[in-house]
Amino acid sequence: MTRPPWHGKVQMRLEPYAEYKYFDAMDDTPAGRKTRRLNLVNRNSGDIIGTVSWYASWRQYCFFPEPNTVWSDGCLADVHDLMGKLRSERGHGNE
Repeated sequence: MTRPPWHGKVQMRLEPYAEYKYFDAMDDTPAGRKTRRLNLVNRNSGDIIGTVSWYASWRQYCFFPEPNTVWSDGCLADVHDLMGKLRSERGHGNE
């Protein structure tokens, strides 16, 4: 099955939440939702390369990378920093 050329790309205007060296965290939280959902958008290509959202089973924010993406330790450190900001915003400190 061939994917359309826009597959995996940001198609709508999302609100910026945070900027990092290689990706921007764009707020894609549905209306009425208590916790944020952030799409991580590659600053070079515009592709969505992952998502950070609340994982209710673990009662914390988790990172969900897109298939076939590669993450360096620096990029993962930025994701860790982003999740720390979300934890602080929620009032959970360093759980």
